[in-house]
Amino acid sequence: MSTGKQPLITLDTITEQVSATLEVRRSLFITYLAPVQNKESALQYLETLRKKHWDAAHHCYAWRLGHLGQDYRLADDGEPAGTAGKPILFVLQQGNFTNIIAVTVRYFGGVKLGKGPLARAYADSVRESVSLVTRLPVVVRENIVVHCLYDDVSRVIPLLEEVQAEFSTEYSDSVRFHVQIAKPKLEYLVTELTTRTNARAGYSKISTKGE
Repeated sequence: MSTGKQPLITLDTITEQVSATLEVRRSLFITYLAPVQNKESALQYLETLRKKHWDAAHHCYAWRLGHLGQDYRLADDGEPAGTAGKPILFVLQQGNFTNIIAVTVRYFGGVKLGKGPLARAYADSVRESVSLVTRLPVVVRENIVVHCLYDDVSRVIPLLEEVQAEFSTEYSDSVRFHVQIAKPKLEYLVTELTTRTNARAGYSKISTKGE
């Protein structure tokens, strides 16, 4: 029976750049994976590799951004349509990665592979790099405001610390905490706010980071 709640989808990024090289019929496929936070950093990383491998035949890539990986781009960079960017992106999707860019640099070895083998070569090259990464969960965070009476500050602050929230405090007629909290912990926080202050404290949602 459905409760009406949507499951929290979590993806991973990686902790640092990795690379691997695959040789297929004398062509070299060098795939770099790197963590990126936005389109600008992804483009900057791509440009760095273009300069480093200025003599390569192709610099094909794909990236995924956002906590659902919904912001993506791919490019075949001169390879036959669908033989490079799509296979690269597919491996990132298959691996549940986001906030990541994959760039495969190809040095042509003089033997044409055909579309099917070429697409497999790009995908296999990315998989080689994926096998080397250290994964890091991308945590969706909520921005909320918690408000309470002065008498309840001694109850609210320990709770915020317990759920490892980041917060700042604003004092006026009552007390307001500007809070950033991991989304999976929000329900617990709200429940405990009610319980520990006898419903005197409350909260309002501001926004969800990454949405």
